[in-house]
Amino acid sequence: MIHIRPILVASALIALASGLAGAAEPSPFTSTFVARWNLTHGRYLVDIGEYLEAIEAFDTAIEMADAAEVRSDAQLQKASVLSLFLDAPDESVAVYEALLARDPASAAAEAALLRAGMVLFDRGQYARAATYFDRYVQRYPNGASRGSAEFLLRQSRARSETAPAPSIALPTATASPALPPSPTAVPGRIPTETARSTHVPTAAAPAATPTAPVSPRPTPVAAPAALPPSIEEVRIRVFKGHKNVRIEADSTLTLTPALAGGRAVELTARGGLVSVDGQEGVPEVTIGAERDLTLRAGGSVRRYRGRLTVRADGGTLLIVNRVGIEEYLYGVVTKESAASWPPEALQTQAIASRTYALYQVQHRRERGWDMVDDEGSQVYGGVDGESASGRRAVDQTRGQVLVYRGRPIYAMFTSNTGWYTGDPKFIFDQPLPYLNAVPDPYSPSEQLGRWTRTYSTEQMRRALGDIGVRLGPIRAIEPRVTCPSGRIVRVAIEDDSGAHLMRTRPTLGRALKLPEILVEIRRDGDRFVFAGGGFGHGVGLSQWGAKNMASKGHTARDILAFYYRGAELTTLTGEP
Repeated sequence: MIHIRPILVASALIALASGLAGAAEPSPFTSTFVARWNLTHGRYLVDIGEYLEAIEAFDTAIEMADAAEVRSDAQLQKASVLSLFLDAPDESVAVYEALLARDPASAAAEAALLRAGMVLFDRGQYARAATYFDRYVQRYPNGASRGSAEFLLRQSRARSETAPAPSIALPTATASPALPPSPTAVPGRIPTETARSTHVPTAAAPAATPTAPVSPRPTPVAAPAALPPSIEEVRIRVFKGHKNVRIEADSTLTLTPALAGGRAVELTARGGLVSVDGQEGVPEVTIGAERDLTLRAGGSVRRYRGRLTVRADGGTLLIVNRVGIEEYLYGVVTKESAASWPPEALQTQAIASRTYALYQVQHRRERGWDMVDDEGSQVYGGVDGESASGRRAVDQTRGQVLVYRGRPIYAMFTSNTGWYTGDPKFIFDQPLPYLNAVPDPYSPSEQLGRWTRTYSTEQMRRALGDIGVRLGPIRAIEPRVTCPSGRIVRVAIEDDSGAHLMRTRPTLGRALKLPEILVEIRRDGDRFVFAGGGFGHGVGLSQWGAKNMASKGHTARDILAFYYRGAELTTLTGEP
């Protein structure tokens, strides 16, 4: 997603409904306010680990910014996400080059030169890296990073171009049978709408629907009496926003550093430090016990396995739960899926959540936490979020993850994909080879599989104005770029001054709180009707679709094969 690939491929797929087809081409909508908001929001999304959504926010800032400083800052942020979190160094360098070409005099240009060289250096492309370090030295003889650039320039010139590139260390993997082939399409029809929606856009339904192969349901295997240890520890930011907390246990607490004893301690953020039981503050304290820890603050109570590390973050406490990945998943599976769902659906969730968590661990070692405890990552309720069915699903899939070319995939999942899964290549302009757009016959009949929203033109104008998109009376809304799945990536909104082109999700979708951008838009007098399907970003596993597949007799392997095409199911063993 670093080439700012201007969605030219997707443009060839455009199907203009009416109205603007014969009008002048729409002009890109610009707003420094909206650009700055998306720049800030993009940083937040990176912080919680939503990388594709962050890229979309930065792209929105780049496209809408009038000020070079905002645009170039967004490009720096986007390039970093691509190289650090999405394993896309070439795309990252392309974004740095775009910045240097468009805004060579910006303050960000200096950083872009150095960072582009460092991305290539880390990848082992030393000859290319040397060109960037040399350009930096020549252009910024008094630059703040001149010394580093000169050192890296010497190192680049001295090293061989054929040196192997570094790779992320993985736990030992034992090969499992490959996932079953992706289901093939057979004649059929998308399930009809349920009582939850009032209109089905007939044009959106695909001509054929796939069916997953039915594998014999395995006999449930009881969890072993003594489970092996977790293959990895994860760090979850929990209980955000409190200045004072109390941590207690039914056994003696162990503090590092050893500031207190007993079975309870009071922690307070004070002067940028953590005060323990009123003592002089320390930068950080880690608390453990032989049994679960109970955390109390502001009338709320939560229990956690593992340890809690606490440090001050401004005027509040930053609390990170450090726990084995399997024990973490106990508190995830039936917070993300219903405890009453079929076992195979819960096993699917366990494998997807484990894969997602391991991907985050391996890409965030330099950050303060791997995931957060809400929808920003995946919902984690600690001990109180566990259930017997969720623990069984974790234990029966212990260590199983999805990999592509030997590395855990970015296992995105969404509540409901509607009638067609999404391809991030078109939605977020960043391809992931194991996430493709395919018809989904399992999700439309489930919760939010079909929905309809209706707004007057004035309601829409006000809602857009509330997020900084200032328009006159709205005359028309037309799709301008669509995905193979039918999702509307860009729309043209026409008012008295003309047609304005903008990304759908960060503008119209955000303003109207649309569940998804898999939607058909039609005008009905002074109102616009949005008939859509799905809830979320539409990429990867459909949780409601998995529930439906499992209820029809499909195994977790079948479900994973349907939603993560080309990924392999592997069991990880040993230490990473």
